[in-house]
Amino acid sequence: MRAAVGTVLLLVWHGVFPASAAGQSTTGVAASVRFEVSHTPQGPFVQFVPRIGYDFSKWRVNVSVPIEFVSASSTAQGATSHRGIGDGSLSLSYMIESDRINFLSTGLVAAPTGDSTIGLGAGQVTWDWTSHVDHLFGWLAPFVDAGVGDSLSAGSATATIAGAGGSTRSRALPYTTVGKVAHVDGGVDLYVWGPLSWNLSGYDTVPWGDQTIISLFVPLKANGQPVGPKRLRAFEAAAQTPATASETADHGFSTSIDITPTGYFSLSVGFSRSVQLNLNVVSATVGVNLAKLYRETRQRP
Repeated sequence: MRAAVGTVLLLVWHGVFPASAAGQSTTGVAASVRFEVSHTPQGPFVQFVPRIGYDFSKWRVNVSVPIEFVSASSTAQGATSHRGIGDGSLSLSYMIESDRINFLSTGLVAAPTGDSTIGLGAGQVTWDWTSHVDHLFGWLAPFVDAGVGDSLSAGSATATIAGAGGSTRSRALPYTTVGKVAHVDGGVDLYVWGPLSWNLSGYDTVPWGDQTIISLFVPLKANGQPVGPKRLRAFEAAAQTPATASETADHGFSTSIDITPTGYFSLSVGFSRSVQLNLNVVSATVGVNLAKLYRETRQRP
């Protein structure tokens, strides 16, 4: 899932069917938390991502410092479970919402606060710039995301972008790549009924220049002797692997079922398939918009 896009968009549910855009622009403090459990063939890992920021109508600034828990890998000897903070990020977003089109552009800079020797960070300052376009046609919202950066992140900045009616897409990775990369994905959100929606998208990443693959499951302190199949992917065989652009290129698809029973709570179950790496990832995500929850609580009699 892709580039580090540290944007948090408000999830909305308006009446029986979705609104024509991702909610009305608001001004004020923004705060949210996301709890995601992902499972890969190498093992499960958990991300707890608190975010705080401020909305200036069309502009939004966010700060995020994730906390991550990684189980012991079953594909490398000497690997143990580990936990810690990931790479903290600062993002600035600009949003346009209209009857014709919804547009979101986000620039992000991530600091090396995560320990790269155990896969929790990139080991250097990284950046990403991603733009999103969608339009709602009744129950159907096609979308396109495109961006460029110098890292694909393993959990500390899992891509999360809201569609026209508020559904989210997230693709967790069991590794981090460091190196210049362009990424694009496109697909459709289908708003089935009320708070229930379904998403399907395809993605492609196109890196260039020198690359580094940092494993989330194989720590640098492990002896580096993998077990299991003879043909191992780089993130299963070593903690850090210098690689070429062709070795970090990826393409595949993601799908998810999303439910937003209130304006401040969301639940998503997703599946991601990397065709290039023959890798499947299943994730369950719970999100709470704390700022909206606080405002709605205060308005109750």
